[in-house]
Amino acid sequence: MLNKSGNTELILDRLKKMKAPCVLFVSDFTDISSANYVQQVLSIAEQRGLIERLSPGIYCKSVITKFGPLRPSLYEIAEAIAKRDQVEIMPTGAAALNILGLSTQVPTKVNYLTTGSPRTIKVDGSEISFIRSVPRNFAYRSKMMAMLVQALRNIGKGNVTNEEMSAIYKLIQDNPAEAQLIKKDISLAPAWMQNIFKEITK
Repeated sequence: MLNKSGNTELILDRLKKMKAPCVLFVSDFTDISSANYVQQVLSIAEQRGLIERLSPGIYCKSVITKFGPLRPSLYEIAEAIAKRDQVEIMPTGAAALNILGLSTQVPTKVNYLTTGSPRTIKVDGSEISFIRSVPRNFAYRSKMMAMLVQALRNIGKGNVTNEEMSAIYKLIQDNPAEAQLIKKDISLAPAWMQNIFKEITK
Protein backbone atom coordinates (compact mmCIF):
# COMPACT_ATOMS: atom_id res chain seq x y z
CA MET A 1 0.00 0.00 0.00
CA LEU A 2 1.48 3.35 -1.02
CA ASN A 3 1.53 5.98 1.67
CA LYS A 4 4.33 8.50 1.40
CA SER A 5 3.44 11.90 2.86
CA GLY A 6 0.54 12.37 0.50
CA ASN A 7 2.72 12.00 -2.60
CA THR A 8 0.33 9.47 -4.07
CA GLU A 9 -2.49 12.01 -3.97
CA LEU A 10 -0.24 14.75 -5.41
CA ILE A 11 0.71 12.55 -8.36
CA LEU A 12 -2.87 11.45 -9.00
CA ASP A 13 -4.12 15.02 -8.68
CA ARG A 14 -1.64 16.24 -11.30
CA LEU A 15 -2.60 13.33 -13.50
CA LYS A 16 -6.29 14.23 -13.26
CA LYS A 17 -5.53 17.84 -14.26
CA MET A 18 -3.72 16.81 -17.44
CA LYS A 19 -5.88 17.54 -20.47
CA ALA A 20 -6.67 14.43 -22.51
CA PRO A 21 -5.68 13.11 -24.92
CA CYS A 22 -2.09 13.45 -23.78
CA VAL A 23 1.14 11.52 -23.43
CA LEU A 24 2.83 11.28 -20.05
CA PHE A 25 6.04 9.94 -18.61
CA VAL A 26 7.44 9.05 -15.21
CA SER A 27 9.63 12.17 -15.50
CA ASP A 28 6.49 14.35 -15.46
CA PHE A 29 6.14 13.58 -11.75
CA THR A 30 9.68 13.12 -10.42
CA ASP A 31 9.61 16.58 -8.83
CA ILE A 32 7.04 15.08 -6.45
CA SER A 33 8.74 11.78 -5.63
CA SER A 34 11.33 9.28 -6.84
CA ALA A 35 11.02 7.62 -10.25
CA ASN A 36 10.44 4.25 -8.60
CA TYR A 37 7.61 5.60 -6.47
CA VAL A 38 6.04 7.45 -9.40
CA GLN A 39 6.16 4.22 -11.41
CA GLN A 40 4.20 2.45 -8.68
CA VAL A 41 1.56 5.18 -8.57
CA LEU A 42 1.19 5.16 -12.36
CA SER A 43 0.72 1.39 -12.21
CA ILE A 44 -2.14 1.95 -9.77
CA ALA A 45 -3.61 4.62 -12.06
CA GLU A 46 -3.39 2.16 -14.94
CA GLN A 47 -5.20 -0.52 -12.91
CA ARG A 48 -7.95 2.00 -12.14
CA GLY A 49 -8.37 2.75 -15.83
CA LEU A 50 -7.20 6.36 -15.50
CA ILE A 51 -4.33 5.90 -17.98
CA GLU A 52 -3.02 3.32 -20.45
CA ARG A 53 0.52 2.08 -20.87
CA LEU A 54 1.55 2.55 -24.50
CA SER A 55 5.09 1.25 -24.16
CA PRO A 56 7.57 0.79 -21.30
CA GLY A 57 7.74 4.15 -19.50
CA ILE A 58 5.21 5.79 -21.83
CA TYR A 59 1.58 6.29 -20.85
CA CYS A 60 -1.40 8.13 -22.24
CA LYS A 61 -4.58 9.65 -20.93
CA SER A 62 -7.39 9.17 -23.44
CA VAL A 63 -10.67 10.92 -24.13
CA ILE A 64 -13.55 8.48 -23.76
CA THR A 65 -16.05 8.78 -26.62
CA LYS A 66 -19.04 6.71 -27.69
CA PHE A 67 -16.75 5.16 -30.31
CA GLY A 68 -14.16 4.18 -27.72
CA PRO A 69 -11.03 5.81 -26.28
CA LEU A 70 -9.44 8.60 -28.32
CA ARG A 71 -5.69 8.22 -27.82
CA PRO A 72 -2.85 10.53 -28.88
CA SER A 73 -1.65 9.86 -32.43
CA LEU A 74 1.75 8.35 -33.23
CA TYR A 75 2.82 11.85 -34.27
CA GLU A 76 1.77 13.33 -30.92
CA ILE A 77 3.58 10.54 -29.09
CA ALA A 78 6.76 11.19 -31.11
CA GLU A 79 6.57 14.93 -30.43
CA ALA A 80 6.06 14.30 -26.71
CA ILE A 81 9.11 12.01 -26.59
CA ALA A 82 11.20 14.63 -28.40
CA LYS A 83 10.06 17.35 -25.99
CA ARG A 84 10.89 15.16 -23.00
CA ASP A 85 14.34 14.34 -24.39
CA GLN A 86 14.92 17.94 -25.58
CA VAL A 87 15.85 16.89 -29.11
CA GLU A 88 14.70 17.87 -32.58
CA ILE A 89 12.83 15.43 -34.79
CA MET A 90 11.68 15.48 -38.42
CA PRO A 91 9.09 13.12 -39.95
CA THR A 92 10.17 11.30 -43.08
CA GLY A 93 8.58 9.20 -45.79
CA ALA A 94 4.90 8.35 -45.48
CA ALA A 95 4.66 10.22 -42.17
CA ALA A 96 5.84 13.49 -43.78
CA LEU A 97 3.39 13.05 -46.65
CA ASN A 98 0.49 12.42 -44.28
CA ILE A 99 1.27 15.28 -41.90
CA LEU A 100 1.52 17.71 -44.82
CA GLY A 101 -1.79 16.49 -46.20
CA LEU A 102 -0.19 15.15 -49.39
CA SER A 103 -1.43 11.64 -48.57
CA THR A 104 -4.50 10.39 -46.75
CA GLN A 105 -2.80 7.13 -45.82
CA VAL A 106 -2.02 7.02 -42.10
CA PRO A 107 1.08 4.84 -41.63
CA THR A 108 1.32 2.34 -38.78
CA LYS A 109 5.11 2.70 -38.82
CA VAL A 110 6.48 6.22 -38.71
CA ASN A 111 10.10 7.23 -39.13
CA TYR A 112 11.68 10.38 -37.74
CA LEU A 113 15.12 11.85 -38.15
CA THR A 114 16.46 12.98 -34.79
CA THR A 115 19.31 14.90 -33.23
CA GLY A 116 19.05 12.46 -30.31
CA SER A 117 19.68 8.76 -29.85
CA PRO A 118 18.39 6.23 -32.41
CA ARG A 119 15.71 3.86 -31.16
CA THR A 120 12.46 2.14 -32.10
CA ILE A 121 9.42 2.27 -29.86
CA LYS A 122 6.53 -0.15 -30.31
CA VAL A 123 3.11 1.25 -29.49
CA ASP A 124 0.06 -1.01 -29.62
CA GLY A 125 1.06 -2.80 -32.83
CA SER A 126 2.59 0.30 -34.43
CA GLU A 127 6.17 1.57 -34.45
CA ILE A 128 7.94 4.89 -34.08
CA SER A 129 11.55 4.82 -35.25
CA PHE A 130 14.01 7.59 -34.48
CA ILE A 131 16.99 7.67 -36.83
CA ARG A 132 20.07 9.69 -35.94
CA SER A 133 20.64 12.30 -38.65
CA VAL A 134 23.17 14.88 -39.78
CA PRO A 135 22.64 18.53 -38.71
CA ARG A 136 22.00 19.57 -42.35
CA ASN A 137 18.51 18.07 -42.21
CA PHE A 138 17.64 20.44 -39.35
CA ALA A 139 19.25 23.54 -40.88
CA TYR A 140 16.08 24.75 -42.66
CA ARG A 141 14.50 27.97 -41.40
CA SER A 142 11.10 26.60 -42.40
CA LYS A 143 9.89 23.43 -40.71
CA MET A 144 7.45 23.01 -43.58
CA MET A 145 10.33 23.11 -46.05
CA ALA A 146 12.21 20.46 -44.09
CA MET A 147 9.14 18.19 -44.18
CA LEU A 148 8.56 18.87 -47.88
CA VAL A 149 12.13 17.82 -48.62
CA GLN A 150 11.53 14.54 -46.80
CA ALA A 151 8.18 14.06 -48.55
CA LEU A 152 9.67 14.70 -51.98
CA ARG A 153 12.54 12.35 -51.23
CA ASN A 154 9.94 9.66 -50.54
CA ILE A 155 8.11 10.39 -53.81
CA GLY A 156 11.38 10.30 -55.71
CA LYS A 157 13.08 12.28 -58.46
CA GLY A 158 11.01 12.35 -61.64
CA ASN A 159 7.94 10.93 -59.90
CA VAL A 160 6.29 14.13 -58.68
CA THR A 161 2.90 14.43 -60.39
CA ASN A 162 1.12 17.63 -61.42
CA GLU A 163 -1.48 16.90 -58.75
CA GLU A 164 1.24 16.72 -56.09
CA MET A 165 2.81 19.91 -57.43
CA SER A 166 -0.56 21.68 -57.15
CA ALA A 167 -1.05 20.39 -53.61
CA ILE A 168 2.40 21.62 -52.56
CA TYR A 169 1.76 24.99 -54.23
CA LYS A 170 -1.53 25.40 -52.33
CA LEU A 171 0.10 24.34 -49.07
CA ILE A 172 2.78 26.99 -49.43
CA GLN A 173 0.40 29.70 -50.63
CA ASP A 174 -1.87 29.05 -47.65
CA ASN A 175 1.10 29.70 -45.34
CA PRO A 176 2.67 32.99 -46.53
CA ALA A 177 5.06 33.24 -43.57
CA GLU A 178 6.45 29.80 -44.45
CA ALA A 179 6.63 30.77 -48.13
CA GLN A 180 9.10 33.57 -47.35
CA LEU A 181 11.28 31.24 -45.31
CA ILE A 182 11.13 28.56 -48.00
CA LYS A 183 12.58 30.99 -50.56
CA LYS A 184 15.58 31.45 -48.27
CA ASP A 185 15.91 27.68 -47.76
CA ILE A 186 15.90 26.61 -51.41
CA SER A 187 19.69 26.38 -51.64
CA LEU A 188 19.72 23.83 -48.82
CA ALA A 189 17.47 21.39 -50.69
CA PRO A 190 18.83 18.62 -52.96
CA ALA A 191 19.58 19.96 -56.44
CA TRP A 192 16.65 18.21 -58.16
CA MET A 193 14.19 19.69 -55.67
CA GLN A 194 15.45 23.25 -56.01
CA ASN A 195 13.76 23.72 -59.38
CA ILE A 196 10.48 22.49 -57.92
CA PHE A 197 10.60 25.01 -55.08
CA LYS A 198 11.69 27.83 -57.39
CA GLU A 199 8.74 27.09 -59.69
CA ILE A 200 6.27 26.94 -56.80
CA THR A 201 7.45 30.08 -55.00
CA LYS A 202 8.14 32.40 -57.95
